[in-house]
Amino acid sequence: MKTSNTTLIAFLGGAAIGAAATLLFTTEKGAEARKAMSDLFSKEFDKLSNKIDHFIHPGKKEEPAGNKA
Repeated sequence: MKTSNTTLIAFLGGAAIGAAATLLFTTEKGAEARKAMSDLFSKEFDKLSNKIDHFIHPGKKEEPAGNKA
């Protein structure tokens, strides 16, 4: 259990450092950069959420994109 906690902390720390470096070295204006990152994170979160859902419920069919509430 301790190893998995250490791994998670290291991963999150690396992600935070990477995000900070991206913000420091970006050539876009702040609002544009935030919008681009927000769109990217939203898209990737949806992909990950679908993968987790398929892992938990293997027989469940995916809903069409336009029918989400």
